[in-house]
Amino acid sequence: MRPGHLFICMMIVFQWAKVGYSQNDFRLYNRARRFTHEKQWTKAIRSYDEIHKRYPDSRFADDAMFWKAYALEKKRKWVQAFAGYKQLIREHPKSPWVDDALIRQIIIAERFYNQGMKESLSFLIQALQHPDNNVRYQAALSLGKLGLSVAVPTLKEIAENGDDDLRIVASQLLRRIEAVPIGKTETNVMFADPEILKNTKKESGLYDTGQQSGRNRLFSETDRYAQYIALKRNGEVWTELELIQYGLWHILPETAFREYFQLSTENERKEWLRKFWKKWDPTPTTPFNERKDEFIKRVKYAHEHFGEERTLEPGIKLPEQYLARRKGIAPWDCRGEIYIKYGEPDFRDTSLGGNKELWTYYRYHFDVILTRFMTNIFANAIQPGPLSKVTYKWDMPQFDDDVIYKKEFRFNVYHDVNPMKHFKMTIKVEPSDSAVKTVNVSYLLSGEDLKFLQKHDQYYATYRRRYVVLNEDLKEMMHGEEELVLVTELK
Repeated sequence: MRPGHLFICMMIVFQWAKVGYSQNDFRLYNRARRFTHEKQWTKAIRSYDEIHKRYPDSRFADDAMFWKAYALEKKRKWVQAFAGYKQLIREHPKSPWVDDALIRQIIIAERFYNQGMKESLSFLIQALQHPDNNVRYQAALSLGKLGLSVAVPTLKEIAENGDDDLRIVASQLLRRIEAVPIGKTETNVMFADPEILKNTKKESGLYDTGQQSGRNRLFSETDRYAQYIALKRNGEVWTELELIQYGLWHILPETAFREYFQLSTENERKEWLRKFWKKWDPTPTTPFNERKDEFIKRVKYAHEHFGEERTLEPGIKLPEQYLARRKGIAPWDCRGEIYIKYGEPDFRDTSLGGNKELWTYYRYHFDVILTRFMTNIFANAIQPGPLSKVTYKWDMPQFDDDVIYKKEFRFNVYHDVNPMKHFKMTIKVEPSDSAVKTVNVSYLLSGEDLKFLQKHDQYYATYRRRYVVLNEDLKEMMHGEEELVLVTELK
């Protein structure tokens, strides 16, 4: 056989094999689709797996990935389904199934959030920025059903431009969100077992664990992002109560802040704050609350000194974390957050350039590099300084937990109240059948607390008794003082 004839024969054999390969995977794909149509989900999954195993380069590979994930979803295997859709998007980014896979992921992520896995919230919020309207609209509907106000702009867009059914749903969700007091979410979160949630996060691919670090955490993973959106203002005028609320957001755990913000009237919030500050009062028997006064002082200082807005050139757009005119802004940047939590730094260097400042707290053994004009809502405005890198050399995520993400208010209270020395007290409840009990309190004082007087031939030992009566909320009910005589005559 001549070489030319051999080449022709080889080409014929190759084309025949290619046709046979195509026909075989086509038949297998059709069988899997028939199982899908008949809702035989287990058989469908096995058939799609067989396509991946026998024909990895099949023209139906992306189709098989999508429908396998769909079958897993129907079997209520949400973790595997979410991961399957993610695999399709990663391996076949140009597939016509990509947008459909994203929409299915959004629906599953909404379910994850309701099960207590808050990481899915950042996925849903990111989907709001997708260029495809169908994806954006589905994300807005899911966030709207969760009662989160971040979905409002897109829901309004749907209500104006969507089809009839979508417009009705979007309008209903808008009314529901608007009926909820600001800062409140109606989401019914059912928290699952921690180990199950841990495996769900890892297996579903909601985030790639290899890319995660302590410095790459978004506040949008929790209700904190939604609270930030609710607190922002479109304008420059802030009332004192609004500034205090924003300051509380830095120092209160999310549950406590949510409890406060769910109160519907100003009087209810004032009463909540009164009880809160009373519990925090380091000297409850005095008329002054040093911690409350210091907090309010820091809040006002932060607004006055760290609320400067960045000047924008025409056409430049900045993310929402920047303090920029004509946008919803915060009352201060990340410097204000650190100042409210930790007070005036022991050392401050403003010569770093690039809108950076180094603040050092030697008394707390850490320092931070802060970016002016930026809030820390996306966890990228506050970085560890050189002292912190040494202190937390072996565990930098612990620095984030101890300094940046921790809700706290550090304040040392100094007062000149001299405690009694050698003070002894006994309390005795007299037995009685009556509902009213008699309580006897007796105590001993040292000679330094006594005053001896001589009148004619009589000597008197007196002392001044001071008392304060508090209720269960540590609110002062009454106080008083009187001079008592211990000994009427000394011989």
